[in-house]
Amino acid sequence: MARGEDWSLNPQNQMVLDGIAALLRDQIGLNPAALGDRMLTEMIRQTMQTWGYTNLATYWQQLQTSPTTFEALVEAVVVPETYFFRNPESFDYLRYYVLSQPQQRRWRILSVPCSTGEEPYSIALTLMEAGLSAESFYIDAVDISAVALTKAHQGIYRAHAFRQPQTAESSTICDRYFQIHQGQYHLLPAVRSQVRFHHANLADANCLKYCAPYDIVFCRNLLIYLHTTARAQAWQHLERLVRLDGRLFLGYAEINPVDRHRFIPIPQPHTFAYRKLARPTLAHPTLPRTKSPRRPSIAQPPTLPRSPDLPQPEPEPGLSHSIELATSTVEATPLELEEIRDLANQGELTQAAEQCDRYLQAHPTHATAHVLRGEIHQAQGEDEAAQTAFHKALYLAPNCEAALMHLLLWSEQQGDWATAQRLRKRLEALINGEGADAGK
Repeated sequence: MARGEDWSLNPQNQMVLDGIAALLRDQIGLNPAALGDRMLTEMIRQTMQTWGYTNLATYWQQLQTSPTTFEALVEAVVVPETYFFRNPESFDYLRYYVLSQPQQRRWRILSVPCSTGEEPYSIALTLMEAGLSAESFYIDAVDISAVALTKAHQGIYRAHAFRQPQTAESSTICDRYFQIHQGQYHLLPAVRSQVRFHHANLADANCLKYCAPYDIVFCRNLLIYLHTTARAQAWQHLERLVRLDGRLFLGYAEINPVDRHRFIPIPQPHTFAYRKLARPTLAHPTLPRTKSPRRPSIAQPPTLPRSPDLPQPEPEPGLSHSIELATSTVEATPLELEEIRDLANQGELTQAAEQCDRYLQAHPTHATAHVLRGEIHQAQGEDEAAQTAFHKALYLAPNCEAALMHLLLWSEQQGDWATAQRLRKRLEALINGEGADAGK
């Protein structure tokens, strides 16, 4: 095998590459497009060199018949990208949330994928620093990579695993929970014992099949690498694995798969955390998602940045509230609107816009339809039209959380802090069950 040879110039080699991509798709749920053809080809090339293969066709045959050969390729394509306290706001909120709850149970926490252990150990360190005893929580950590799990079990890291800017607090954590030996950081057994590691794939139909729901689930930066069917399977597991009123943490780029009828975002900046509602907000089942979305989904808005002068704790909700509450009644989303949303998720924005406009001509007072139209405007880059649509929705349904969240984000992006603070108070009052008027 010539180093750097362009396999795509040979039709037979390209067929083999396509076959390898399909094998990864079918076996582990990977969306090859998430890696890109060049990166995937380079990973295949490097794996062949490591294992001594010089012929692509021979390697392809081995991949189909040898589990060891296939597992080696899997290890290559799931290269871990993680570090301690990644997205620190998530851990700040985790600490607040746990301390704000009654200490009447042992916290059950899941980290998936856990990679080489930095995330689940960050969770453990956060809770230990918050004063929780070892008996008050435990963490299950899951990953598809056996190599990553071996490293996670060992709990030995280099300085590269601590990429957040050094502070007095982070230095204290390193001094308190790690022993440094020959330039490596050895995590103390007291921390490692809080985490139980498991080899599994969240995209597999039987993953964690018999596990009871968890109080808190971290699933960050996995869904974006899965193809549509695998992502739906993984999301089905996540819905089952988060207990009612539990918390789900996602990656910043993964808000689109969120079922906005079962989870609502926590209004704190950069936490990317969601609360699972006690029951779905819609009476009808969710329609299947499209198989090949080409643009970002039209879904629940991202988590809400909090103004610097407002208190940070998230108000704990009482009764669950509908995403779209008209003044006194729940406004259910018709199936026709769900179909328009699916169309937009496919990237067919022009067609989705036309159908949504026709729906609004027939139902001009439907707040949910105005929200959807605004989201389509946003996806088309028509920000002013989007804000007009959200204002119409809010006029028709003052308790419309989605419209409030969109307008709040827009106000803060424009630096209109007075309007943002007013909208935030309305939203928080609504989540607390006080009604829209309470926050005005």
